[in-house]
Amino acid sequence: MRCSRCGSDNPSDKKFCGDCGSTSLARLLASHGRCDEARSMLAEIYNWFTGGIDTADLKEAKALLDELSG
Repeated sequence: MRCSRCGSDNPSDKKFCGDCGSTSLARLLASHGRCDEARSMLAEIYNWFTGGIDTADLKEAKALLDELSG
C-alpha cells in the first residue's frame, strides 16, 4: 500500500503509514461529509495502539478524532 501523504510503500497489514502515520483517509472521508465513518475508522485504529500515544502520528490522530467528535 502506498501512502497518499508521503508516498512510502507499506505492508498491506499496516494500520498507519510506517513513515508518517497518515490520517489522510479520515480527512478525506470527513471532507465528503462522511464524518461518522471517518471517526469510527480512525477511533478503531487509534484504540488499537497500546503504547506510543505521545508520538506525533498518534497525537495527530487524536487531534483529528477530537475535531470529528465536535
